[in-house]
Amino acid sequence: MQKSKSKITILYARLSEDDELQGTSNSILDQQQLLAEYAERHNLMPYIHIQDDRYSGTNWNRPGWQELITKVENDEVSCICY
Repeated sequence: MQKSKSKITILYARLSEDDELQGTSNSILDQQQLLAEYAERHNLMPYIHIQDDRYSGTNWNRPGWQELITKVENDEVSCICY
């Protein structure tokens, strides 16, 4: 008998503006923290963070968005929080 794989919650953060921080922007870090607190409070686990920092929302070829879409298409996702 094959064990069923548990699905994940995706915590998706995006920001198109640079806030002058080297590396991940402060807004992305804030979004990730708020999303993690929400997921834990509502028992939406396990979860992973996916982000697109400094990408316009009009660009559908964002790497994080493409990763999210792939996971949804592979039936790995139970919930998306953004």
